[in-house]
Amino acid sequence: MKKLLYLLPLFFAMLCCKGGDNSLDMIMGRADSLMEIDMDSAPSALRMLDSMSPHVSYMSKSRRMRYELLRAKAMNKSNVYFRSDSTMKEVAAYYSRHGTPNDKMMAYYLLGCVYRDLGEAPAALEYYQKAVACADTTAGDCDYGTLCRICLQTAYIFHRQKLADEELKMIHFASYYACKNKDIFRYLLSKESEKGVYYTLRDYDKVLDICDSISSLYSYYGYERESALCLFPTIDIYFKRGNLKEANARLYKYEKYGDIFLSSGSVKPGFELYYYYKGLYLLAGNRVDSAEYYFRKMLTGSARDEKEAAYRGLLSVYRSRRNSDSVFHYARLYCDANDSSWLRLTSSEAQRVQSLYRYTRNRQQAELREREVSELRLTIVFLSVISLIVVLELYMWHRRRSSRMKSLLLEKNRMYSDLLHRSGEISRELSAALGENSRLASELEASGRRLRAELDKMQDMSSTDADWASLQKLMESDLINNLHEQAAHGRSAGQKDWSRLNTYVENRYPRFLSFINNLGSSSLSQNEKKVAILIKLHFLSSEISCLLDISPQNLSNIRRRLNLKLFGSSRTSELDRNIRDCKS
Repeated sequence: MKKLLYLLPLFFAMLCCKGGDNSLDMIMGRADSLMEIDMDSAPSALRMLDSMSPHVSYMSKSRRMRYELLRAKAMNKSNVYFRSDSTMKEVAAYYSRHGTPNDKMMAYYLLGCVYRDLGEAPAALEYYQKAVACADTTAGDCDYGTLCRICLQTAYIFHRQKLADEELKMIHFASYYACKNKDIFRYLLSKESEKGVYYTLRDYDKVLDICDSISSLYSYYGYERESALCLFPTIDIYFKRGNLKEANARLYKYEKYGDIFLSSGSVKPGFELYYYYKGLYLLAGNRVDSAEYYFRKMLTGSARDEKEAAYRGLLSVYRSRRNSDSVFHYARLYCDANDSSWLRLTSSEAQRVQSLYRYTRNRQQAELREREVSELRLTIVFLSVISLIVVLELYMWHRRRSSRMKSLLLEKNRMYSDLLHRSGEISRELSAALGENSRLASELEASGRRLRAELDKMQDMSSTDADWASLQKLMESDLINNLHEQAAHGRSAGQKDWSRLNTYVENRYPRFLSFINNLGSSSLSQNEKKVAILIKLHFLSSEISCLLDISPQNLSNIRRRLNLKLFGSSRTSELDRNIRDCKS
């Protein structure tokens, strides 16, 4: 009744919700809280989550992943078997990237539980180990309860694999995490599970010590039912040792406090072996008929182990009665059941081996794929490094080449500037020497001719007398000389320089300036006009590159476009002559 009262506001919330995200989050939060009350509450939480299924397709991915995580948690706590790993693989992949350490641990734990239900023990073990690895035990909110359950599940797998040492180690870890979580019940449950290890090892004295001590602790903390159930293995041991008094004492406590009976008087499902030990006790007291009654009650069960125990008990009954026909009959039935159990165990072992083989094969394939991916990554990294080295080498080569080219251009510009200055000096000296010293005048004329030849060579053309006269006139301008000096030192012309130069050309070559400014649809760009002006003023291409701060290749492209726009020709070798022949 109390549980119904607890659930009433939850269902009311569900009825009131309009499908909003906040309402869905609230229901999921309530369902998560409900699962933590006790194991019996998990089915109610699962039904609550299942009622949200119509809204799942409309949820955001983060909210849908949380929903699927909580639903898987509720299924696991409700002992509902997982039939597929597809959903939980997606959930685990999502939380591995986005979740908190607790979220990651829970997702991997539940994926391990999926593979447990699918009979894939090695895969289950792998994800249990991944879940443990995700736990942040240094954090204050570490989920030690889930850590404890993971260790117990891992211990169960080791038990099935008959790895006693590993099983015992995981049980000790489970006990430790239960203590960290201050969960005395889970601690006692973990310690109790040690009995299975020692029972398998046939260390019955150790089993008795564990069962008696844990049973006492259960009683001390008020867990009377668990105290009684804990003693069940000791009943079998004492019967095997012929200690009927101790066997009966524990059987009595098991009956009285174990809560193993239905209201009809029959035992609850899963407790049918009680009939066998009850029959053994009665048979030992020579109460044969009563013993037969309990042995036959086991035949109503469907489990093969129960039938085997029932036939073994009935065989003992008819041996005591010396009924040879019935002895032969039940001996044969017992042998058949025993063979069937053996075959089942063999089949189970074969399935275990097959599961291990499949897991190993899948792991090998996965490792092969990982190696291939790693090799591909290494190849990409190697090629990237090589490409980077090549690019860097090309870059450095280009820089060195550009530096050499720039040095050569500057050297050429300096030589040209020097030649122009010397030419100017010789012209002035020649003017002064004429009429005074014929011999000196002749020498200066010869020097002038040599300088003119060098200048022609540097300009890649043969200057006419008019060109020479024009050049001499230009060298009288401080502006022109300064620009040659700037080019010789690799400096570009400033805005003031271009403004003064434009005024200079407007005064000296007005018709040329009008010509390049009025081309209509073939109008020149600013750089093209500057190049045309500098060519007109007898500047070298290397000087123009420096003054405009452009590369030789860029200048070459400008010259080609310029010749095409001004003279309709693509032969750039004619550009300098064409511009200088233009009427001023």
